[in-house]
Amino acid sequence: MRRARKPRCHAVNANRSLATIVSALLSDSSMPLDLRGESGTEPPPKRGGAALKQRQPETSPVTITASQRTSGSIESPVDRISRLGAPALTDAELLSLLFRNGDSTAVAEKLLTSAGCLKSLLRDDALHLSATPGMTPKRAATLLAAAELGRRIQRGEERRPRLRTPAEIYRYLAPTLHGLRREEFHVLCFNSRNTLLRDVRVAEGTMNACPVDPREVFAAAIAARATAIVFAHNHPSGDPEPSTDDVALTRRLFDGAQLLGIHALDHVVVGDSTFVSLLERGQMPYQRNPLAN
Repeated sequence: MRRARKPRCHAVNANRSLATIVSALLSDSSMPLDLRGESGTEPPPKRGGAALKQRQPETSPVTITASQRTSGSIESPVDRISRLGAPALTDAELLSLLFRNGDSTAVAEKLLTSAGCLKSLLRDDALHLSATPGMTPKRAATLLAAAELGRRIQRGEERRPRLRTPAEIYRYLAPTLHGLRREEFHVLCFNSRNTLLRDVRVAEGTMNACPVDPREVFAAAIAARATAIVFAHNHPSGDPEPSTDDVALTRRLFDGAQLLGIHALDHVVVGDSTFVSLLERGQMPYQRNPLAN
């Protein structure tokens, strides 16, 4: 007895599966296709949706500094100085160009806020300035070097100027003595034509006093072969009014200069944007002005 044959439908099922796949692809159907029956492997991950969202670049908020809000621009200081020139930049932007770091503008603004103003920031020495939050020894050195270059430019290109009046002496000294936190005592050495031979700092003191050794004063004058000298010092308080000690020191130094045959012409006290000349005040041991020819 013959066994009944099973209908041969594998090819038909295969053809139907293939037809279903082709139909789904042609119609762009979103119907999931289970291919494990034919290949035995997992289908590739579906692209789109969450996968596309992960590839989108993340955006971060733009930080606008106080200087940019003040100037009304979000350009970098480099772009602004190239397009508008240095006078258009704020103090913080100019400082940031010296620091040359990504956060330099924000750091410069914090420094200025802490110090109160640019002038106060430049009063400190390198050691104290580098200890300020946001500063480093390299930043402090760069800042002080730039400030010194500005003072030298302001002082003028003439290395041996002729200084014939107290006002001319003050204009020469102001870039050096303005804004210092401590008193400094200088002796200016001149030849017979009022040409400055040397400007020597002979003493440095505290915020309200500066002990001066006469030997240092006259050693500088003798080394320069000076025929005349002018004493000068600053008052960090900004008030150039001479103290009783200032007048007494002037008289002692004048007496020593006479013994050496050197003319002590004046003592200039430098304050904040102003000065006092003991010669003009009549507080020198003579009353005529030998600076004017």
